[in-house]
Amino acid sequence: INLSPLGGSLSPSWCLVGGPFEQTVRIKAGLPQTIAFSLVCPPLIGSGHLVITASGLASRQTIPVAVVRVMPGPPFSIAAAVPIGRSLEIDVPVGVHAVTAALPGNCRLAGAYGLLGVPLLLVRDGDTVTFNIQLSCHGWPPGIP
Repeated sequence: INLSPLGGSLSPSWCLVGGPFEQTVRIKAGLPQTIAFSLVCPPLIGSGHLVITASGLASRQTIPVAVVRVMPGPPFSIAAAVPIGRSLEIDVPVGVHAVTAALPGNCRLAGAYGLLGVPLLLVRDGDTVTFNIQLSCHGWPPGIP
């Protein structure tokens, strides 16, 4: 039995499997088997930092972004403008945060993302999480819808 991290690699989870991720168990017909595992869920206390950078769109000065806590805990959201080619640091409460960007119609975020189709970032107490908004734009002029 393989206990993969809850939610998979594209959708981070607040809780983690405690102990080994993989266990070998012999199953005998007609006999129940017990498999022990534990979940470790850190408390929803504290804060961390998101460091967001933007690249790939020279025709704009900034990219508007929204950061929203999607789980667990009380609602949290913040809007900010990320300067192209520079970093912006945002203080956020612990949890899993979705990052969305207001992009020109001919641009999209490069990369594959989890269940919501947007980047999901896991921030634990004291963490600094870095995320690069890398844009992929088509058409001329670049970045103009």
